[in-house]
Amino acid sequence: MIRNIKIGTKILLVILLVSVASLLLVAGISYTQMLNLTKYSQDANIQLGITASEKSKSALIAQAEDYLRNIVQKQAEGSSARFTQIRTELSAMVDYIERLYASPENFIGKDVPFVPDAPSQIPSAKYMLAPGVTATAAIRRELRSISNAEYVFAGMLANNTLIRSIYLGTESGISYRYSRSNSHDPSYDPRDRGWFKAGMRHAGQAVWIDTY
Repeated sequence: MIRNIKIGTKILLVILLVSVASLLLVAGISYTQMLNLTKYSQDANIQLGITASEKSKSALIAQAEDYLRNIVQKQAEGSSARFTQIRTELSAMVDYIERLYASPENFIGKDVPFVPDAPSQIPSAKYMLAPGVTATAAIRRELRSISNAEYVFAGMLANNTLIRSIYLGTESGISYRYSRSNSHDPSYDPRDRGWFKAGMRHAGQAVWIDTY
């Protein structure tokens, strides 16, 4: 059959075959390049997504840290201001108590209820005595003198929400406090407490102790 085809036709067939082969080769190369380009685009998009995600994550973490840092800073400043206020009021309270002891005759005073006899859940003054301490005439006089501190204690408790109770202990074994609580421990002796001992070691100074 091929021998009977004219030479011109054969040339055209060769050209056609070559053209078809070339087209197939070009199509194959183009298809491969398109696949490679598609994979590259996918990889690039994935990498961009990961990078963007990491940057977004880092930005959110930084924002959260700044926000928390600002909150902590404001809380610290607020707490510092409150404690400064307490320290100032405490110093004034100490000065007043010292005047009570220095010149008891200048203050009238009043009877102070024993803790169980004080009003419940109402801010009020009350006292306890350490084990072995009895309400002698001297103790009664000291209590009446200390009772004048109620005016200072009441104002301090009312003006500062951080304070739940204000109390003092004496070397004679009196425990005087101004608070809402009427809890009573018969074995309680203020002289055995860390705050009392710290105060005795640092006379004339305001002392902060660990929470308990």
